[in-house]
Amino acid sequence: MRSRYIFHLLTLVGLALFGCTSGGITADHSANDPPRITIDQVIQKMNQDDSIVFLDTRNDIDWGKGKTKIPGAIRVRNNEELAQIYKTIPKDQFIVTYCT
Repeated sequence: MRSRYIFHLLTLVGLALFGCTSGGITADHSANDPPRITIDQVIQKMNQDDSIVFLDTRNDIDWGKGKTKIPGAIRVRNNEELAQIYKTIPKDQFIVTYCT
């Protein structure tokens, strides 16, 4: 139980640091962009025991400078890696990407 609490806390800190929006599509994003998820929505899914795959898409410099990394997040460095990783994630899996 304690490890789940720590995971929730680290996830919240990570998402807060990496600039999640407060909800919906923001003014600088078009309707063709993927939907954004809020921190509250991530917490709700985690509390429902929904399995979430976190993809860390920060560039090498920002990733190296980052003090916080979500435990278990999959590091994606480029589109080629993304294509390979995508093949391994079950189609019904909920995916959250984050970057700076």
